[in-house]
Amino acid sequence: PKQEYAQCRIYATWEDFWYCHDGGLCPYKTGELEKKLSEKGVVERWVCYNHPCGALGGSTDTRFCYVYHEQEKVFVAWGPHSNLQLIRAADEL
Repeated sequence: PKQEYAQCRIYATWEDFWYCHDGGLCPYKTGELEKKLSEKGVVERWVCYNHPCGALGGSTDTRFCYVYHEQEKVFVAWGPHSNLQLIRAADEL
């Protein structure tokens, strides 16, 4: 992860972010990484949600995104959604 995002941590499991996908309104978005960005069995999925780190750099978009390290079972800071643009307008939080 980039040094500037070192303080951007979440302490959760993938299951913590999966609970509302059975019909609930989720306060976050998840997805699979494009093949060129993923590493099979290591880093394959991402999650973005409202987090104080989303406003780094003065952005009004407060969503911050993480990739999930499958082997270590931790989320790794990836960057502000305002930079990554992973969520389409039709799927906004």
